[in-house]
Amino acid sequence: MATSIWAWILLDRTPHSESWLRALIAVSAGLAVTGLLAAPALRRFGSWSTYATAAFALGACLSGPIAYSAQTITTPETGALASAGPKSAQNAAGPGGNGGGGLPTTTSSELIKAPKINADKYRWVAAVSGSQTAATLELATGGAPVMAIGGFDGEGGNLSLAQFKQYVAHDQIHYYITGNTGRGGRFFAGRPPIGSGGRPTGGPGAGGGSFTGAPLGGGPGGANSSSSEITSWVKAHYKSQTVGGQTVYNLTQPRES
Repeated sequence: MATSIWAWILLDRTPHSESWLRALIAVSAGLAVTGLLAAPALRRFGSWSTYATAAFALGACLSGPIAYSAQTITTPETGALASAGPKSAQNAAGPGGNGGGGLPTTTSSELIKAPKINADKYRWVAAVSGSQTAATLELATGGAPVMAIGGFDGEGGNLSLAQFKQYVAHDQIHYYITGNTGRGGRFFAGRPPIGSGGRPTGGPGAGGGSFTGAPLGGGPGGANSSSSEITSWVKAHYKSQTVGGQTVYNLTQPRES
């Protein structure tokens, strides 16, 4: 009964989606409880009553989770903050919403193709500001490792300009992609920076992992200032091109001095 009541409450948040399911769960729960309470009297009818009671109980307990799982499986996920179940007022963006990343929810095919070129030669196929932006691109490319500068929510874990220059000098990053990336934070979509003392915890992409070491560069607003410094340096030293509506810098092609 407790499970069916909670399922009713959750399903009531999306009354437009499979509205008949709540009634099915309520009826199944009622019949299952009745079968359990009346079990002594129903024994004379044989084992079928036990099977029926079990079937109603399973229907009451599993119908809601199965419906949410089916909805999630059949909905393509393209953003950084995907959500489970049917669309509701609490999750107005629907499954696959971006959640404030710099790249659009649906990444253009041109922008997906570019980082895949000679991807095996680089530790990161691209670097972007913010982990939500990195997640959007990494999902769109099928798991190609993307560096997130600044992390999530601007709370630290940012990469310093000096460290970024070191990666570029060793040809470890192919592209730098600019955009309105919102806020930074702690997630680092790639291996920990050189000499940081952090450790990778695994994750999508060839270089995968979340950076869990101490914040790099530290201090309030460090992530935002670091991203700004890196962006300014890249713009001053590398050629730009527009790919799928985004400004992209090829870090293997410096400007002519």
